[in-house]
Amino acid sequence: MLSICPSYYSQTTKTDFSNFSTTQQPMFGTVGFNLNFEQSIFHVPWNSSFGPLGAILDPGFGLGQYGFEISGGTLGNIGARFYSRNWSGGDVDVSYPVDIELTYPTNNTFNRGDNITINSAYTVRNTAKIDTRFPSSGNIGLEMYFLMRFWLTPKFCFYSCITPGFDTGNLSTTLTLFDVSPNQVTYACPPSPPSTSLTCTESILPFEMPDNDFGFEGEFDLPNVSTTSQILGNKCLKAEGEDAYAYVGVDVFDLIGGMKIPFISPVLGALDNDACFLGDQICLSYTLL
Repeated sequence: MLSICPSYYSQTTKTDFSNFSTTQQPMFGTVGFNLNFEQSIFHVPWNSSFGPLGAILDPGFGLGQYGFEISGGTLGNIGARFYSRNWSGGDVDVSYPVDIELTYPTNNTFNRGDNITINSAYTVRNTAKIDTRFPSSGNIGLEMYFLMRFWLTPKFCFYSCITPGFDTGNLSTTLTLFDVSPNQVTYACPPSPPSTSLTCTESILPFEMPDNDFGFEGEFDLPNVSTTSQILGNKCLKAEGEDAYAYVGVDVFDLIGGMKIPFISPVLGALDNDACFLGDQICLSYTLL
């Protein structure tokens, strides 16, 4: 009860110690933030076609057809996503020791019916801390996905007609750029015959990509955040930490062109120049904008 108290009351001060503590609390709570997630980095779709261009004439009277027409196009998408999977656990321990000071009138210095004042304050001991234990298992990674189709339909007529065109159909794949787990790192690398695998594996962490000519560089590790705690001016206890566990540099078209992915690599590797088909009889010129 708080009131104005007469100045003639003598005061008694008492200090008690109390430690507010808890152990093995979920690091990320029971709802809300979760280490298991998937984040899109980019997604670019396209669908473009042309034609038919040109003309084919039929003079009738059984004289055949004459002329030239061409149509074609391309569709698909290309994208990348980062993922963090299979994480569980992670604990927090909190110790918050305080000295609580109570100030109140001394016994026998007030009468029945008097209003008295009891004041309280507390001081946080410098041993207050937050201890964290980051989850020890899980994996993080980055993957790219592709779907594309190219078609070209020329028609040549000189009495009779021929159509030496092509249609690639849907060409698709998902490529792991890197995947890091507690015991190993898997990363993109060109196949080494007789193997057709598009990934290599190492069992040492952290791992730095070796020098290469297919547009991929980086250093990878599994996140393991250690924190330090401090007492703030408002007596709150705060813990913070960070772990730069990966950096990646990718030249998308150099990478895919150099990975020797059947059908897809020859096309993407030529996007800054020309892509030719049918023994170089038909060539498409691209400019990457």
